[in-house]
Amino acid sequence: MNDEFFEQFYEAPRAEFAEALYQRISRQSQSPFEGPMLQRLTFRNAAMVFALLFLVAACVYAVTDRGWRKVGGIWVNVERTYKLDFGPPPEISEGQNIQPVEPECLPVEEARKVLRFEIRVPAWAPEGYTFMNEICGIDESSDFAGLNWKGAEEHSWIQIMASNLRWFNMATQKYEVGPPTVWIPVGPGSYKEVQIHGQPAVLVRGDWDIPRMQAAEPPESQANQQVNVKWNKEQALQLYWVDGETMYSLYSGMDISVEDLIKMAESAQ
Repeated sequence: MNDEFFEQFYEAPRAEFAEALYQRISRQSQSPFEGPMLQRLTFRNAAMVFALLFLVAACVYAVTDRGWRKVGGIWVNVERTYKLDFGPPPEISEGQNIQPVEPECLPVEEARKVLRFEIRVPAWAPEGYTFMNEICGIDESSDFAGLNWKGAEEHSWIQIMASNLRWFNMATQKYEVGPPTVWIPVGPGSYKEVQIHGQPAVLVRGDWDIPRMQAAEPPESQANQQVNVKWNKEQALQLYWVDGETMYSLYSGMDISVEDLIKMAESAQ
Protein backbone atom coordinates (compact mmCIF):
# COMPACT_ATOMS: atom_id res chain seq x y z
CA MET A 1 0.00 0.00 0.00
CA ASN A 2 1.29 3.44 -0.87
CA ASP A 3 1.95 5.92 1.99
CA GLU A 4 0.59 8.70 -0.15
CA PHE A 5 -2.90 7.35 0.60
CA PHE A 6 -2.47 8.26 4.35
CA GLU A 7 -0.61 11.51 3.81
CA GLN A 8 -3.46 12.99 1.83
CA PHE A 9 -5.69 12.91 4.93
CA TYR A 10 -2.92 14.03 7.45
CA GLU A 11 -3.45 17.32 9.32
CA ALA A 12 -0.84 18.90 11.61
CA PRO A 13 -1.96 18.97 15.31
CA ARG A 14 -2.70 22.24 17.00
CA ALA A 15 0.18 23.89 18.92
CA GLU A 16 -1.70 23.62 22.25
CA PHE A 17 -2.16 19.87 21.85
CA ALA A 18 1.49 19.31 20.88
CA GLU A 19 2.74 21.28 23.91
CA ALA A 20 0.49 19.40 26.33
CA LEU A 21 1.50 16.03 24.87
CA TYR A 22 5.20 16.92 25.18
CA GLN A 23 4.85 17.94 28.83
CA ARG A 24 3.04 14.70 29.68
CA ILE A 25 5.55 12.46 27.90
CA SER A 26 8.60 14.25 29.28
CA ARG A 27 7.34 14.00 32.89
CA GLN A 28 8.72 10.88 34.67
CA SER A 29 6.10 8.42 35.78
CA GLN A 30 5.69 8.33 39.56
CA SER A 31 3.61 5.97 41.61
CA PRO A 32 1.42 7.34 44.43
CA PHE A 33 3.83 5.86 47.01
CA GLU A 34 7.11 6.88 45.41
CA GLY A 35 7.22 10.43 46.88
CA PRO A 36 6.77 9.44 50.53
CA MET A 37 9.19 6.53 50.09
CA LEU A 38 11.85 8.82 48.66
CA GLN A 39 11.36 11.22 51.56
CA ARG A 40 11.73 8.41 54.08
CA LEU A 41 14.75 7.07 52.25
CA THR A 42 16.40 10.48 52.18
CA PHE A 43 15.79 11.01 55.93
CA ARG A 44 17.11 7.56 56.74
CA ASN A 45 20.23 8.14 54.68
CA ALA A 46 20.78 11.49 56.33
CA ALA A 47 20.37 9.92 59.77
CA MET A 48 22.82 7.17 58.91
CA VAL A 49 25.37 9.68 57.62
CA PHE A 50 24.94 11.79 60.77
CA ALA A 51 25.40 8.73 63.00
CA LEU A 52 28.50 7.74 61.06
CA LEU A 53 29.98 11.22 61.34
CA PHE A 54 29.19 11.28 65.07
CA LEU A 55 30.92 7.92 65.51
CA VAL A 56 33.99 9.12 63.62
CA ALA A 57 34.08 12.33 65.66
CA ALA A 58 33.77 10.34 68.88
CA CYS A 59 36.65 8.11 67.84
CA VAL A 60 38.80 11.11 66.95
CA TYR A 61 37.93 12.73 70.29
CA ALA A 62 38.78 9.55 72.17
CA VAL A 63 42.17 9.48 70.47
CA THR A 64 43.01 13.17 70.65
CA ASP A 65 41.79 14.06 74.15
CA ARG A 66 44.42 11.96 75.92
CA GLY A 67 48.13 11.34 75.61
CA TRP A 68 51.18 13.58 75.37
CA ARG A 69 50.89 17.02 73.74
CA LYS A 70 53.67 19.49 73.02
CA VAL A 71 52.49 22.98 73.97
CA GLY A 72 54.93 25.83 73.49
CA GLY A 73 57.90 23.47 73.76
CA ILE A 74 56.61 21.87 76.99
CA TRP A 75 55.26 18.33 77.01
CA VAL A 76 51.84 17.97 78.67
CA ASN A 77 50.25 14.65 79.62
CA VAL A 78 46.47 14.80 79.01
CA GLU A 79 44.10 12.30 80.64
CA ARG A 80 40.32 12.13 81.12
CA THR A 81 40.59 10.61 84.60
CA TYR A 82 43.37 10.21 87.14
CA LYS A 83 43.82 7.15 89.32
CA LEU A 84 44.97 7.61 92.90
CA ASP A 85 46.62 4.50 94.26
CA PHE A 86 46.77 4.20 98.05
CA GLY A 87 49.41 1.63 98.91
CA PRO A 88 49.69 -0.36 102.13
CA PRO A 89 50.38 1.64 105.30
CA PRO A 90 53.91 1.51 106.74
CA GLU A 91 54.53 -1.32 109.16
CA ILE A 92 54.88 -0.12 112.72
CA SER A 93 55.92 -2.45 115.50
CA GLU A 94 53.74 -2.62 118.58
CA GLY A 95 54.68 0.06 121.02
CA GLN A 96 56.81 1.84 118.45
CA ASN A 97 56.30 5.59 118.42
CA ILE A 98 57.53 7.26 115.22
CA GLN A 99 57.71 11.03 115.23
CA PRO A 100 57.70 12.76 111.82
CA VAL A 101 61.00 14.41 110.99
CA GLU A 102 60.66 18.06 110.10
CA PRO A 103 62.73 18.91 106.99
CA GLU A 104 65.44 21.49 107.43
CA CYS A 105 64.57 24.87 105.94
CA LEU A 106 67.07 27.41 104.67
CA PRO A 107 66.63 31.05 103.70
CA VAL A 108 66.53 31.46 99.93
CA GLU A 109 69.97 33.04 99.66
CA GLU A 110 71.57 30.18 101.60
CA ALA A 111 69.57 27.59 99.66
CA ARG A 112 70.86 28.98 96.38
CA LYS A 113 74.39 28.11 97.49
CA VAL A 114 73.37 24.52 98.20
CA LEU A 115 71.27 23.76 95.13
CA ARG A 116 73.08 22.45 92.06
CA PHE A 117 70.88 24.45 89.69
CA GLU A 118 69.97 28.11 89.37
CA ILE A 119 66.66 29.28 90.78
CA ARG A 120 64.94 32.61 90.27
CA VAL A 121 62.49 34.06 92.79
CA PRO A 122 59.58 36.38 91.85
CA ALA A 123 60.02 39.87 93.27
CA TRP A 124 56.29 40.59 93.01
CA ALA A 125 53.20 38.76 94.28
CA PRO A 126 49.48 39.61 94.23
CA GLU A 127 48.22 41.84 97.01
CA GLY A 128 47.70 40.02 100.30
CA TYR A 129 50.36 37.34 99.69
CA THR A 130 53.59 37.21 101.70
CA PHE A 131 56.72 35.33 100.63
CA MET A 132 57.84 32.77 103.25
CA ASN A 133 61.50 33.23 102.18
CA GLU A 134 62.63 29.67 102.82
CA ILE A 135 63.29 26.45 100.93
CA CYS A 136 62.91 23.20 102.84
CA GLY A 137 64.28 19.68 102.45
CA ILE A 138 67.12 20.26 100.00
CA ASP A 139 70.77 19.26 99.70
CA GLU A 140 73.54 19.20 97.07
CA SER A 141 71.79 16.43 95.11
CA SER A 142 68.34 18.02 95.05
CA ASP A 143 66.74 18.58 91.65
CA PHE A 144 63.62 20.25 93.08
CA ALA A 145 62.94 23.27 95.25
CA GLY A 146 59.66 24.72 96.50
CA LEU A 147 58.78 28.37 97.16
CA ASN A 148 55.66 29.44 99.05
CA TRP A 149 53.57 32.59 99.48
CA LYS A 150 50.96 32.72 102.27
CA GLY A 151 47.70 34.56 101.67
CA ALA A 152 45.57 36.52 104.09
CA GLU A 153 42.92 33.78 104.13
CA GLU A 154 43.53 30.55 106.01
CA HIS A 155 43.74 28.27 102.98
CA SER A 156 45.05 30.75 100.39
CA TRP A 157 48.58 30.27 99.15
CA ILE A 158 50.78 30.26 96.07
CA GLN A 159 53.44 27.66 95.43
CA ILE A 160 56.23 27.59 92.87
CA MET A 161 58.15 24.39 92.23
CA ALA A 162 61.48 24.73 90.45
CA SER A 163 63.03 21.65 88.84
CA ASN A 164 66.43 21.04 87.30
CA LEU A 165 66.28 20.15 83.59
CA ARG A 166 69.94 19.20 83.45
CA TRP A 167 70.53 15.46 83.83
CA PHE A 168 73.29 12.95 83.20
CA ASN A 169 72.71 10.51 80.32
CA MET A 170 74.33 7.20 81.24
CA ALA A 171 74.21 6.01 77.63
CA THR A 172 76.19 8.94 76.21
CA GLN A 173 78.07 9.76 79.45
CA LYS A 174 77.15 13.39 78.95
CA TYR A 175 74.95 15.97 80.62
CA GLU A 176 71.82 16.89 78.71
CA VAL A 177 69.01 19.42 79.21
CA GLY A 178 65.30 18.68 79.05
CA PRO A 179 62.83 18.01 77.75
CA PRO A 180 60.54 20.17 79.95
CA THR A 181 57.59 18.02 81.00
CA VAL A 182 54.39 18.41 83.01
CA TRP A 183 54.39 14.95 84.59
CA ILE A 184 51.13 15.25 86.53
CA PRO A 185 48.34 14.68 83.95
CA VAL A 186 45.89 17.48 83.17
CA GLY A 187 42.30 17.31 81.97
CA PRO A 188 41.27 17.66 78.31
CA GLY A 189 40.67 21.22 77.14
CA SER A 190 42.20 22.69 80.30
CA TYR A 191 45.50 23.95 78.87
CA LYS A 192 46.65 26.59 76.42
CA GLU A 193 49.83 28.38 75.37
CA VAL A 194 50.60 31.81 76.86
CA GLN A 195 53.63 34.10 76.80
CA ILE A 196 56.12 34.98 79.54
CA HIS A 197 58.65 37.62 78.46
CA GLY A 198 57.71 36.74 74.89
CA GLN A 199 58.56 33.06 75.42
CA PRO A 200 55.98 30.25 75.24
CA ALA A 201 54.51 28.94 78.49
CA VAL A 202 51.55 26.72 79.43
CA LEU A 203 48.50 27.84 81.40
CA VAL A 204 46.33 25.14 82.97
CA ARG A 205 42.89 25.74 84.45
CA GLY A 206 41.84 23.31 87.18
CA ASP A 207 43.11 20.32 89.10
CA TRP A 208 42.02 16.78 89.93
CA ASP A 209 38.99 16.81 92.19
CA ILE A 210 40.07 14.53 95.05
CA PRO A 211 37.04 13.56 97.17
CA ARG A 212 37.13 15.23 100.56
CA MET A 213 36.15 12.05 102.36
CA GLN A 214 39.28 10.41 100.92
CA ALA A 215 41.46 13.27 102.06
CA ALA A 216 39.92 13.18 105.55
CA GLU A 217 40.24 9.43 106.13
CA PRO A 218 43.32 8.12 107.96
CA PRO A 219 45.96 6.33 105.83
CA GLU A 220 45.01 2.94 107.33
CA SER A 221 41.46 3.13 105.93
CA GLN A 222 42.75 4.10 102.47
CA ALA A 223 45.26 1.26 102.19
CA ASN A 224 45.24 -0.69 98.93
CA GLN A 225 42.49 1.48 97.44
CA GLN A 226 42.31 2.93 93.95
CA VAL A 227 40.19 6.01 93.33
CA ASN A 228 39.41 7.50 89.90
CA VAL A 229 39.06 11.27 90.13
CA LYS A 230 37.82 13.75 87.53
CA TRP A 231 39.16 17.11 86.43
CA ASN A 232 37.68 20.26 88.00
CA LYS A 233 38.39 23.44 86.02
CA GLU A 234 37.23 25.63 88.93
CA GLN A 235 39.74 24.30 91.46
CA ALA A 236 43.07 25.98 90.62
CA LEU A 237 45.28 27.82 88.15
CA GLN A 238 48.65 26.46 87.08
CA LEU A 239 51.41 28.07 85.07
CA TYR A 240 54.46 26.31 83.58
CA TRP A 241 57.48 27.95 81.99
CA VAL A 242 61.20 27.42 81.38
CA ASP A 243 64.02 29.82 82.23
CA GLY A 244 67.47 28.64 81.20
CA GLU A 245 67.94 25.08 82.48
CA THR A 246 65.20 25.36 85.09
CA MET A 247 61.50 24.61 84.74
CA TYR A 248 58.96 26.37 86.96
CA SER A 249 55.42 25.38 87.88
CA LEU A 250 53.23 27.91 89.68
CA TYR A 251 50.10 26.72 91.49
CA SER A 252 47.42 29.01 92.92
CA GLY A 253 43.74 29.21 93.75
CA MET A 254 41.11 30.67 91.45
CA ASP A 255 41.07 33.95 93.40
CA ILE A 256 44.12 35.13 91.44
CA SER A 257 43.84 36.34 87.86
CA VAL A 258 45.80 34.91 84.97
CA GLU A 259 47.33 38.36 84.38
CA ASP A 260 48.67 38.42 87.95
CA LEU A 261 50.16 34.95 87.60
CA ILE A 262 52.00 35.95 84.44
CA LYS A 263 53.14 39.20 86.07
CA MET A 264 54.45 37.22 89.05
CA ALA A 265 56.35 34.82 86.77
CA GLU A 266 57.86 37.70 84.78
CA SER A 267 59.12 39.36 88.01
CA ALA A 268 61.40 36.38 88.82
CA GLN A 269 65.02 37.39 89.33
